[in-house]
Amino acid sequence: MGFIRPAKYAGGLAAVAWLAFAVLPAQGQDLAWGRRSCPPVQCPAPEEKPKEGALVIPPTPPLETPPSEPSLSPERAAAFGGETVALATPNMLGDSLSSTALRCVQFQRTTFVPQTVTVTVQPPFCTGTFSGFTSIVPMTGGQCPQGFSPVPTITQSTTIQVPLTTTQQICYQVPAACHAFKIADDQNARPQDRVFFDYSYYNNVGANFRLGTDVSNMNVNRAVVGFEKTFFDGFASIQLREPVNSLHIGGSSTPEANGNFTDVGDLTLVLKGVLWEDMNNGDVISAGLAVTLPTGPDSLGGVTFSNGCVHSTLIQPFVGYAFIWNNLFLHGFTSVDIPTTDQDSTLMFNDVGLGYFLLRDRNNGRFLTAVAPTVEGHLMTPLSHEGSPTEMMFTPNQLDITEGVTFEFRSRATFAVGISEPVTGNKTFDFEAVAQFNLRF
Repeated sequence: MGFIRPAKYAGGLAAVAWLAFAVLPAQGQDLAWGRRSCPPVQCPAPEEKPKEGALVIPPTPPLETPPSEPSLSPERAAAFGGETVALATPNMLGDSLSSTALRCVQFQRTTFVPQTVTVTVQPPFCTGTFSGFTSIVPMTGGQCPQGFSPVPTITQSTTIQVPLTTTQQICYQVPAACHAFKIADDQNARPQDRVFFDYSYYNNVGANFRLGTDVSNMNVNRAVVGFEKTFFDGFASIQLREPVNSLHIGGSSTPEANGNFTDVGDLTLVLKGVLWEDMNNGDVISAGLAVTLPTGPDSLGGVTFSNGCVHSTLIQPFVGYAFIWNNLFLHGFTSVDIPTTDQDSTLMFNDVGLGYFLLRDRNNGRFLTAVAPTVEGHLMTPLSHEGSPTEMMFTPNQLDITEGVTFEFRSRATFAVGISEPVTGNKTFDFEAVAQFNLRF
């Protein structure tokens, strides 16, 4: 009986162990396949455990709200014409006027100069000696009385003013038809689809190096129309631009030099291509070639009294860039303007601008979608035939500063205004006022 009782206990323990061995794996399998029944509040949802050796794929993170400035699409990155594509940087304003040419006119001038002359004087008196005394009496009717004789002729030197007429030549600088375009004028490093109209007014042109002229004022008005079209999915573009130049001269003593002189200028063709681009924030480096053809007159505005310039085809290779840090951006161009004749100057242009988006909103359908003030520096360096103000052609080293602001409307049209002032070198103008309108398509 003592053996039976321990055996009964051992059998009970074995039964409990067998039940635990059979039930627990079954419950684990139910959990693995999600078959566990739980109260909806107290029991958590079943978790699936991957099988041993199976590939584990991490859960996909939730999608973030897209930023207000969407990324650039490859197809329209260059053109910036779509409503959902952000304006990376506004176009540069520029500062270019042109080289200058020596304007000379000849005219006659009468002056009075002092001159010493010898004068012979016949005094109207007569003299006579009587009884040892000499008497002087005036002539009567040009004759002396009897016994009298005329006083001897008197010769003396005197100074008189003699009129003298001479032919003189006066010269001063006027803007030339050459080098009237640089790649920084209303340009963007990124190719675009656009039509544009630009206007510039240059005040008191050549005021600092006029040579003996009586011209009281000289101003230049320039209007430019053109278009740019992209190709290769927006990574390249071709552009045509045509200026109309008007030169106003007033106050000259020569009638033919006064008035307004207007004519169509030289046609420029620009090819541009993207070398590198960051599709996330719009950074870009591009390069291209501008060719200015001598399709206009040899003198700016078609004036007939200027010596003009050596009018040839100009080839301008360039590199452009734009770098963006949120709302701050830096953009610019470096180019060399090369004439096809050795008699003209080769010029280097270095243009850089820094700007900031005060407003940049594309998501709420506003009429005004961007406001970006900028400040630009424009350095012109002659590489040949620098000359001086007294020579026929004169292209000085000059640094201009341009300040302006660009407004964007409906994510497609931009209107920019600015002012430019020379700060170093022989100033070719007092200031330039500029307005530019661009419509992207």
